[in-house]
Amino acid sequence: MSVINVVSRPLWEVFYGNPKKVTTVGRLLENPFKPTDVKYQEILANINKAKHDHDEHYLRCSFCNSPLYGRRNTGEKDSKEQFTYAFCHNKHAKDSNIEKISSCPFYTGAGNDLYKSYCSDKENEWRTNSKYDVISELERSKSVLSQSIINSHFIFSNDDEVNTRRKPDIYFEDQQANKWAVEFYRSWITTYVAYSREAFFRKQGINLLWLFPVDNGINSAAVEDYIMFGSNNSYLAIRGQHRAANNVFYFGENQLTATNKNGELTVLAKYPVIKKISDNEFDVEFSSKEVSISEMSLSPNERLPFAVDTKPNLINYRNDVAYHLVRLRKAYHYCKTHLSYKDTPDSILTALKAVRDKLVNFEFQNNRTQKRVNTLSLRLQSYCSRAGKNLSYSRSKAAANLLTARNLRRKLTLVPLRKFKQVDFENLRRLGNCIPNLKITSQFISMGEFYTELNTGIEGLNQLKQQRVKTSHALLTLRKLERRVGCFEYLPQEHIAQTNELRSDLDFTLVSSRTSAIVAHLNQKIDKVITRSFRHDLTTDIRKVRSLLHGFSSRIKPLSCMSIDDIEQMKQGEITQALALLRSLDPELDRAKGRLSDVRYTAEKRTVERLQKSLNKAKNHHTDITAKFVAKENSLLQERRWYEERLKKINAQKEEFLASLKRLHELYLVLKNLELSSGNVMQRFDLALLHNEEAIIISRKINDYLDSTDCSIDSDVSYLNYTDKNSCKQLVDEYWSIFGVFKSDADLKLASEFDALTDKLELLNAAIRKREKNVTDLHAIQLERESLLSYVKHYGFQALDERLKRSRWYSLCRQAESLLSPSWSQKENVRGKNGDKNANREQRDHNASVLTQIRHQERDIRRYCSLYVTNKGVKLNLNGTYGQLKRNIKILNERHLSNSTKLILESKLSAISELYTSTINDQ
Repeated sequence: MSVINVVSRPLWEVFYGNPKKVTTVGRLLENPFKPTDVKYQEILANINKAKHDHDEHYLRCSFCNSPLYGRRNTGEKDSKEQFTYAFCHNKHAKDSNIEKISSCPFYTGAGNDLYKSYCSDKENEWRTNSKYDVISELERSKSVLSQSIINSHFIFSNDDEVNTRRKPDIYFEDQQANKWAVEFYRSWITTYVAYSREAFFRKQGINLLWLFPVDNGINSAAVEDYIMFGSNNSYLAIRGQHRAANNVFYFGENQLTATNKNGELTVLAKYPVIKKISDNEFDVEFSSKEVSISEMSLSPNERLPFAVDTKPNLINYRNDVAYHLVRLRKAYHYCKTHLSYKDTPDSILTALKAVRDKLVNFEFQNNRTQKRVNTLSLRLQSYCSRAGKNLSYSRSKAAANLLTARNLRRKLTLVPLRKFKQVDFENLRRLGNCIPNLKITSQFISMGEFYTELNTGIEGLNQLKQQRVKTSHALLTLRKLERRVGCFEYLPQEHIAQTNELRSDLDFTLVSSRTSAIVAHLNQKIDKVITRSFRHDLTTDIRKVRSLLHGFSSRIKPLSCMSIDDIEQMKQGEITQALALLRSLDPELDRAKGRLSDVRYTAEKRTVERLQKSLNKAKNHHTDITAKFVAKENSLLQERRWYEERLKKINAQKEEFLASLKRLHELYLVLKNLELSSGNVMQRFDLALLHNEEAIIISRKINDYLDSTDCSIDSDVSYLNYTDKNSCKQLVDEYWSIFGVFKSDADLKLASEFDALTDKLELLNAAIRKREKNVTDLHAIQLERESLLSYVKHYGFQALDERLKRSRWYSLCRQAESLLSPSWSQKENVRGKNGDKNANREQRDHNASVLTQIRHQERDIRRYCSLYVTNKGVKLNLNGTYGQLKRNIKILNERHLSNSTKLILESKLSAISELYTSTINDQ
């Protein structure tokens, strides 16, 4: 079964989105790519999302600004399956006004009939569809400023003394800074309303464009004629480029297509064209032409825009009229000055009749010109009828008609117009029609003038009757309005604005004094209800302001009674709760401020000042209390941050202490194992020195933590049996006591070696005296001692260093140098040369023995590294062998090594160092 989707009230204009946009319900649910049901569900989702996320309304009525909700109705079960999508007023929303909703013309309940009829005349299908079609095209047009397009927006006058506003259907500005207001009309309005709107937009400098439907019937024909001939011809005093033209504009489907194609608003212009059929006959035809707004002639402060200039055509028509009028004057003047009744030729009479006949049926727009032409025509007729004829018959007949006309004139003069009989008027008209055919003098013209005056009076009476009918309708509308307004105890603000607008459209200019009194009495009653409503709204707003201020004072009173000491003693949760309360009071102060701004210009000055003073006092009090609690919250926050940072620092120190304690215990076990191992003293000391610097840093960290106030050794920080400060310090002391034993043994060993070198130097001196040794032997002993001294200084044997400074080594060296001085004999010099050769031979032998030891130590290190993973007892031998290798490298004499030997030795040493380092680091 097919589904029929129906949109209820598709021409209802609504606000949607944020910022608000205006559209109709039909266009809101219309989407060529989505079904109606899908689009409807999206709108419902947007309504719920705006309410949930921002506590706002996604959809509102453009007439009463009330929130809307969606509803989908199904048809009867017997009929086809049908869905009707509708939107309804939400009376249960917080900001809904029941009185405002009940007066809305689109309210589904019992609405206001008066306002409903008022609104329904303005809204119709053609007007709404055309308006939004034009808006869509203007938004895509490059010749229009898109940000200036406004849909149904109020425009206020620039006059500060007169509060006037108008709401055109569309307002926009083009790229040339021209302002445009578009009005769509297919219904009838009074010429006064049209003139008022034109005058308003002329004062604002806005081009007003009236648009009517192309297929319009009789609804707005009168308004179209007024726009074409009345609005434009009322400014004939304007000269130059501001002179108006007779144009009226239409808009339909073809014009919408042309607008889309041209990229700018295109309308159909209708204008009159006066054509001359013969010398005394003219005809008016109406032509049309599609034009764009950029082709129009604009002068917004003086006239309406026009597209086709009709002034040249009108000027040609007036020139023809002036030509005939000049001929008529010249003919009458010629007859009066040159001719007499007896000697007038027939040819002249024929020419005079031809001049007169051309102007008999000619209509002049100016009444004065028409009157003058009639006078001259009658005189020419009188002259032609008298020329060459017997006047006795004409005079007698004229006298009889004149007597009858006088009697009838006297009778009609005494009768009021409202009691005038139509028969007498017809008789007078018959005599008036006979006047041109009678052979009478020009004095009978007064009868024609009386007939004209009487005809004018009757036309005035008819106009008066029409005015009275119009006045009666206006008075009836005013009575209905008064009765409707009287039904309200307090009239809503929206109804007040609409009531005043309805009253402004009613015209009571030409009424009697009694009618004026009735109108004044009805307006007085309406004004009384409006005044009472204004006072009630004002009183309600003042009460709301006071209620908001009282509620603010009662809620903030518990906080204002607290002293600074009380605030200082509050906890973080209490401070947060108090600040939340203070922040919740901000909207109340804002609402009170908004209410006060609404009554600022209507309430008494003293009341407004008193309320403003109370509001300022409440704001200052709120600011002071908030500042106190914010300061307390900031102080608590800073204390909390400081405590967290301190706790973080203490935890970091604890972790570092625990890691240091673990590492020192490992080093302690290494020294213990080294103490139990077998090996010479220097090897064991070298192994103990490997982690000396690390042990110094770790011991300093442990002592610093143990001496600090933040030290706390508990179950979280304890390691093995070190559960208190004494045990941890005892570990440090035991480590350095064991290391001290190694260092003291090394000190004794080095001291014995230095003593051996001293004894060796003493024996060298004795050999030098015997000429058995030379300076090379001395240099070798000195080099050996310098290597031992560098070792002592590098590893911090300060006591040994001081003791060596006081040894007898230096005196023995000076003695050896003196024995080797040049004062010795020439034989000694020759012996010295031979000694140099022997010394070089000894250095080379020394390097060879050291290189042999380095080669054996390299082999041992490689073997120890291969066994290091499976046998941890090899560690001590590996470290000792590596230390001995480094010492052997230092005692090599590089001057007696070849370059190739140096390169080979350097590559082997780098490989051994990398192997040793990787083995130690891996473990």
